[in-house]
Amino acid sequence: MGRYLVLILPLVLLQCQNAKDELDQKHLEIMALHDEVMPMMADLNRARRTLADGLGQRDSVEAQEVRHAIHMIKAAEDGMWEWMAVYKKPDSWDDSTRQYMENQKVAVEKVNQDMKSSWENAQKWLK
Repeated sequence: MGRYLVLILPLVLLQCQNAKDELDQKHLEIMALHDEVMPMMADLNRARRTLADGLGQRDSVEAQEVRHAIHMIKAAEDGMWEWMAVYKKPDSWDDSTRQYMENQKVAVEKVNQDMKSSWENAQKWLK
């Protein structure tokens, strides 16, 4: 029995290390997407306030488009805050955590894209 344990234990440890490496890699991928756009939060907030302050100087058609830009920024900011409140790196790796991490990657990819597109849209009106 002891011989089998000596043979099996290294395989179990290797499998645990591989699972930890996979978890760490997924976490790094997710955080890279977050970290790419998190610095934009302050800029987006300033852009939203600047756009809102200038609404009275726009004609009705432009004002409507600027309101849409403001709404996009607010939605992107809210999406980031909501994602950050929910995301937690799991302690272990199994099928359910694998699915959780995939879902979180999809969610943060959406946040990333929403932040970038709302910034690009706001830039049209800030010039």
